[in-house]
Amino acid sequence: MDGPEPAATAVDCANDLMGVGFIGRASALGFDVPHDLSGTGFDGINLGGYVRPALTTVVTSPLELGQQAAKTLLRLVDRQSAGDHDIAPTRLLERHSLVRTSRRPPAHAPKRSGPEWLAFESSWC
Repeated sequence: MDGPEPAATAVDCANDLMGVGFIGRASALGFDVPHDLSGTGFDGINLGGYVRPALTTVVTSPLELGQQAAKTLLRLVDRQSAGDHDIAPTRLLERHSLVRTSRRPPAHAPKRSGPEWLAFESSWC
């Protein structure tokens, strides 16, 4: 790739609680979420629907994940193969923290560099 790396336009957080924190911190830094910087979460907790903008998330089933993990663990305890790993069903819950756009951030997005921006990247998602 020639030239500088393109600026990020979205952050994919490991879970919804981090996504909620991302929205708060990005807004505090002057970003208009989702227009300057989009964000998503992963797990589908209710809290994501109460922040503004509401958090787009991948909804999972903790019950199904736990059941699959318990079955695998019991097979391993019985010295059996872990077997095939089923992928738990998920679904995208589109709310308002994510927009589909080009990779180029808007001209009015705040310019960030230095320690404050690095702290944002490492502390919030």
